[in-house]
Amino acid sequence: MTAVIARNLGTPEAPLPPPELHCVGDGDFRAIGAEFLDHLIAVGGLTADDRVLDVGCGVGRIAVPLAGHLGPRGRYLGIDVSAAGIAWCQHHVAPLHDGFAFAHLDAHHPLYHPAGRQAAAGLRWPLADGAADLVVLTSVFTHLSAAETRWYLREIARVLAPGGRCFSTWFLLDGEETPTEADPRLRFARGADGAFYDTLTGVPTAAVAYGRDWLFAEAAAAGLAVVQFHRGRWSGDATGLTFQDVALLRAAAAPDGGAPS
Repeated sequence: MTAVIARNLGTPEAPLPPPELHCVGDGDFRAIGAEFLDHLIAVGGLTADDRVLDVGCGVGRIAVPLAGHLGPRGRYLGIDVSAAGIAWCQHHVAPLHDGFAFAHLDAHHPLYHPAGRQAAAGLRWPLADGAADLVVLTSVFTHLSAAETRWYLREIARVLAPGGRCFSTWFLLDGEETPTEADPRLRFARGADGAFYDTLTGVPTAAVAYGRDWLFAEAAAAGLAVVQFHRGRWSGDATGLTFQDVALLRAAAAPDGGAPS
């Protein structure tokens, strides 16, 4: 753990969220936040001056270490469908850095926000075009339907600045057949829309997988390119970068080498 992370985790300035607000899966809140800060730097190219959009920020697991890494010119916006999580972050995490803000998305999700009044597909994120240098989505695409995922890819392309990057995590399949999962907590079945949905919990979007070719094609249709791919440990690959697969996206260049239209 780097010194800058150590200064901002485990201190009164960075409290742990209460257990009832945790919605980010297994593992140590602070240790995983520190791990992903390292990934954002090494894979995502995070700099101290970046403007970061954290989609599905939850209760600030990534926001807390970022507050110690971003410099005075750095900016951060966290958005999530959990109103309680956003309220907690506004009170406890936003004061850690002058450039930090959080916003609630009132988007329906059968697991995380069943009372949401708007469909996630079609809901514009509260950020201007080209206003983000780095967009982060950790364990977000693993809970979205195919239609929602297509919309999110288009929103990523809209908000990314020239040269911007998107660090995202997925369950990605090498083929399009129903997978055999290495992790016993995961069991998928192919849906009518081409995504693979959870069959263990009764809530299909509790876990969602996609074919790797599907991602490459849909990213291209949104004006994005997958420029890095790192296999996750969920598939049984013990050398995986983290538990889920990681895909780094960039705005695709136009055929003449210029910016996409």
